[in-house]
Amino acid sequence: MKTKQILLGFYLALLGTFAQAQNGLESIIVETYYVSNAADAAGSVGLLPAGSVTYRIYADMLPGYKFQVLYGVPDHELKITSTANFFNNEDYGSTSPNGISVTNTRKNTVMLDSWFSVGANAAGKVGILKPDDTDGALVNSNGILQNADPSAGVAISVKDGMITGTPEAVTFVGFTTELNVFNDVSQAGNSFSTLNGSIASLNGSTGPTAANRVLVGQFTTLGVFGFELNVQIGTPTGGVQNFVARNPVGAEILIPSLILAPNNPPTVSVTAPLNGANVITGDNVAITATAADVDGTVSSVEFFVGATSVGVDNVAPFTASWTSTIGSHNITAKATDDDGDFTVSSIVAITVANNQAPSITVSAPASAVVGDAVSITTTTGDVDGTVSQVQFFVDNVSIGVDNSAPFAMNWTAVLGNHTIKGTATDNRGATTTSSSVSITVVNNVPPTAAITAPTSGATYTAAQVVAIAAAATDPDGTVAQVEFFVNNVSVGVDASSPYSFNWTSVIGSASLTVKSTDNRGAVTTSAPVVLSIADPNALPYAVVTTTQTCLPSTVCLPLKAVDAVNDVIGYDVIMNYDNTMLTPTGVVTVDNDLINPAFVEIASSIDNTNGRMYISAYFNSNAPGNAEFCLLYTSPSPRD
Repeated sequence: MKTKQILLGFYLALLGTFAQAQNGLESIIVETYYVSNAADAAGSVGLLPAGSVTYRIYADMLPGYKFQVLYGVPDHELKITSTANFFNNEDYGSTSPNGISVTNTRKNTVMLDSWFSVGANAAGKVGILKPDDTDGALVNSNGILQNADPSAGVAISVKDGMITGTPEAVTFVGFTTELNVFNDVSQAGNSFSTLNGSIASLNGSTGPTAANRVLVGQFTTLGVFGFELNVQIGTPTGGVQNFVARNPVGAEILIPSLILAPNNPPTVSVTAPLNGANVITGDNVAITATAADVDGTVSSVEFFVGATSVGVDNVAPFTASWTSTIGSHNITAKATDDDGDFTVSSIVAITVANNQAPSITVSAPASAVVGDAVSITTTTGDVDGTVSQVQFFVDNVSIGVDNSAPFAMNWTAVLGNHTIKGTATDNRGATTTSSSVSITVVNNVPPTAAITAPTSGATYTAAQVVAIAAAATDPDGTVAQVEFFVNNVSVGVDASSPYSFNWTSVIGSASLTVKSTDNRGAVTTSAPVVLSIADPNALPYAVVTTTQTCLPSTVCLPLKAVDAVNDVIGYDVIMNYDNTMLTPTGVVTVDNDLINPAFVEIASSIDNTNGRMYISAYFNSNAPGNAEFCLLYTSPSPRD
């Protein structure tokens, strides 16, 4: 109960006597006192990681004011924290420096011990900001603590931050085990906190200079350091002022410097290029990164390729540009926040190689016909980029360029043997020419054409339908159509095999032909097929075409019935002859094995001027329908 009463006495005195118009506590000053190195770590008694930082805390007051107490009470927690454990010297370390002699302070790493103070730095020494130190420095007995890290300002081997004086004693009130974190065991913990304890100067403490800055603590840690302080000071008129880190009540005063929040370093990651990316030598590589700071701002991002800085960007989005060089490279980004903390990103590894030329294979038919549209196709690729174009050549003469896949070209075939090739160009200008392929171009072979039905010499009666059939083939292509003609006049077209057309016959001689056209336009005309088309209303007999040997003085003209008819009583024959070659006698006889000549009566006349002979034969009885009659006339010898 005694310690609590003492603490409450300080606290109640503060509440009851505050009546000042100005703030006697101007701020809390945090000094980076020293940064340990590997030599310090090796020479330390007590674990001291290399890179540990020693911080000193000063209460900066107006002249005439006295430091009285650091305290923690309900709603006003007093705490000292780090993200790593605190260092305590295990040789002569203590929770306060008042009992550490100057001789012992010189030894190993005693000067870096963690403790609370109300002004003292050692027995008979008071703490002072290093720049204000006027009496030089203690010489370390073990030859360590020589690091001159620029982040700590003046090296303690030059100015050790202590001068001769008579410091006030430290009174600890209300603690049980809380102070063990700063006792003589190093790395015992990383947090000190109290809601019912105080570190007091019973007589009040003033600074050693007119600036009136009182050293209230020294703490060494490898982690991120922070605190929340509540301070009571005495006024020049005997009153008190209370300054709190949070939640001020009544006359309590809130000032920002009573809180040192452990700074969270920024986060950073390289977003481009991707890890494992392949890049071509000479490419302009765009490097981008994302960076953030949860308790502040990102002041800059610096980009590195290997250990070489390639750019700094102070404004998001954070970017840099690098011209690639051949080889394997590690890209990182270093983000720095507004408190000076920095984070280096994970490595993004890339490989830079020289550009590889594209690949190309050309395909085309081995043969073609003159006039064909020959399709030329390609298979292309580029292992480290894209194919931008393919130029096509026939016999080393360019026939065109295709700028988009699939790369292809049509060429109109010309007669002869030819070679075809292509040249592919990639997106970086590298080219590859394909192997050549050969093509033979020949003239078109016309199709065949023939009438297969009817046969030449067939006879039909007018209006009878004649079924015309044709055969057509093409040895180097296809038959496009077959056109049917009668006496050279088109009567129909058939575009598919079997080729046929039905023609309604008309009177007279009909010469049938067909024309086949192939897929390239070549045309072939068939041999003619000649038909006789009779008039159904005419006499049923006709002069038969015949070849025979007659006596020199006679000519035989056979007559044949076209159809079987009855009651034929006669017929007329008009015979034209060359009157320069012969002179008819006009003698006409009937010669027939089946017909009695006595049944035939003959009348004839001769027009020798016009070379024409008129013969009339009359049947006086019914003649058989298939009877043949031979009219014979005697002719003189040919004229001279």
